[in-house]
Amino acid sequence: MNLARQTVLVGLILSAAIVLDLALGEGWTIRGIRPDLTLAALVPIALRFGAGAGSGWGLMTGLILGAFGPIALTSIAVSRVVAGWTVGLLNLRVFRDHVLVTAGAGMIGSLIADIGQYMIVPLGDPKPFLVLAVGRSAYTAALVVPMSLFIRRVFDS
Repeated sequence: MNLARQTVLVGLILSAAIVLDLALGEGWTIRGIRPDLTLAALVPIALRFGAGAGSGWGLMTGLILGAFGPIALTSIAVSRVVAGWTVGLLNLRVFRDHVLVTAGAGMIGSLIADIGQYMIVPLGDPKPFLVLAVGRSAYTAALVVPMSLFIRRVFDS
């Protein structure tokens, strides 16, 4: 698959994740924990294509979510860049196709994004925020695995 086609497919996948996140994310809330569908799509892409691509696509998703979502633009853009870059570093260092590694990368990426966002724009008492961040990371890890299988199927065909 050539680079242009890969770029278009990644852009379409992340755009669909952003639209679903903004439109349906609130409806999937469980006990106050909202899933991060965009990050669930970004993590397998960063695992597959590396740190540079992960940070670039993280910037794109962060800018779009910041422009259209309820979160401050700067905090979400920077946190997505750092999460995409960090998860992308795992590309050549671990066996990225293993389910546990993928789920763990989803948890790590989600925690990095949430903690980075909190460090840029503190939202009050950190304890309830950390509880929600840990819950969101588990939720994201559960969503990353099927998204990773979908992305693997799309790019390996």
